[in-house]
Amino acid sequence: MTEDIPLEITSSDMANLPIFIAVLIVATVVVRVYFSIKHNEKPPIARVFWCATLLIPLGMVAAWITNQLLVNEDNSLWVLSYSALGAAAVILLVEPLVSGHIDQTDLATGTVACICRDILVIAAVSALSFVSLEIACNETFYRIPANSFGFSVGLLATVLLSLYLLGQRHGGVMALVPVACCILGIAEHFVITFKGEAILPSDILALGTAMEVSEGYEFTFTAGIVTSLALLEISLGLLSLIRPRKLRTPTHVFPAIAANLCAFLLVTVVELSGFSSIDLEQALDF
Repeated sequence: MTEDIPLEITSSDMANLPIFIAVLIVATVVVRVYFSIKHNEKPPIARVFWCATLLIPLGMVAAWITNQLLVNEDNSLWVLSYSALGAAAVILLVEPLVSGHIDQTDLATGTVACICRDILVIAAVSALSFVSLEIACNETFYRIPANSFGFSVGLLATVLLSLYLLGQRHGGVMALVPVACCILGIAEHFVITFKGEAILPSDILALGTAMEVSEGYEFTFTAGIVTSLALLEISLGLLSLIRPRKLRTPTHVFPAIAANLCAFLLVTVVELSGFSSIDLEQALDF
């Protein structure tokens, strides 16, 4: 029988750290927009929205700390802070450089560069999303068998690919995957706490069961949950890199949209036919 780890409540003063990072990101965005307007450039609206998504996890963690709901944070606040800053740097600095370079190349080179970039991002976000889900609720996630890890990451990659095509090769719609994984991981943390076992794909009543037995329980959030949010921040930063190469002639727009939608339907049909014959609980080693 393992000994319970004592709960160490994080000092409310530590709420200043995520708040400071959020203010720093907002200030940087304001300066970026100011200089865009000053130089008669188009304001980077998409990058502003991407940066706004980074503020949500920071605000959530700051609220948890203020209400003394974060326990045993174990330096996870610094991980979250560095992740948010890194993601903001990717959105505001790296993405304009990469996209600008690709837009200046010829059609063939630009297309190949976009495909290579997008494959790398999808692979990275798939892995990060799975780890984000597991680390929030499973302290021994590193013991997951390689075949289960590979299958799970591959499953997430196929979902990301479908959303990639549905969203016309933009990263915005794809953000649903890491967000959903993070939320599911946090939910599973409390399900395990209340119900004593993880959410199974067939257990659609798990959350309801957990809420039934959670009356009177004081909700607390752990380092694993904060780290899960940090991985979400990194995923959002990477997804901001995904956007199609600018088409030089408007006549290419509608054929490109039609091609993406046809590819989405084809990929979705293949996915559904493939996964319909797979026992997910057995494949995921539940």
